[in-house]
Parts: sequence; structure tokens; C-alpha cells
Amino acid sequence: MSSTVGVDLTPHYSGPIPGSLQYHWVTEYGTFVIWNAPDFRVIDLGKDARTSNGTIYWTYIPEISGEEPAKVAVVVSVEDPQTGEVLAKAEKTLVRSSMGYRIEG
Repeated sequence: MSSTVGVDLTPHYSGPIPGSLQYHWVTEYGTFVIWNAPDFRVIDLGKDARTSNGTIYWTYIPEISGEEPAKVAVVVSVEDPQTGEVLAKAEKTLVRSSMGYRIEG
């Protein structure tokens, strides 16, 4: 994680596209951030974030020092922004190691 703002998460959706898509990211620990050109300013989106494209980052922010969980679940839903219909859903697990967190598997 030292060369980026966190663990990068990029959605890959290959189903029918209703004009536009929205990605709904949820986690119980840490926070989601984005940083994009041209200024690469880090924007904190919180634990429940919605984006329309690109990569989002999960970052480790210790809520209680020394009490970091060994595993963190990250759930993403692909939604139709007009209707709110969930088109697909996936979950990834982040695991803590001596170097920080990484995607399991």
C-alpha cells in the first residue's frame, strides 16, 4: 500500500448495460477513497460509497489502535442508477499481513 492510497479495487461487469452503471461499495472497516488526475487529490468517500466508473481504493484507517481485524469484507453491487435495480453483486476479502492489507486469493 505504500505506493498508492490503499488497496485498489476495480469493478469488471460484463452484463447488460442499461445506459449507465453505478457501483455501490460497502465495508464495515476502513474507508473508500478516490484519487484521479489531474490533481490526484485524495477524496474520502466513507464506508458506503457510490461511484460511476474507474478504480476505487480501500484504505486502512485504524478506528481502535491495535484492534485491526484479520479480515475485512468488501461488497460491491452493480446498480442501474435510474431504477436502483441491482444487476450484479460480488464480495472480496482483504486479509491483514505484516505489510498491511491485501486481497485474499
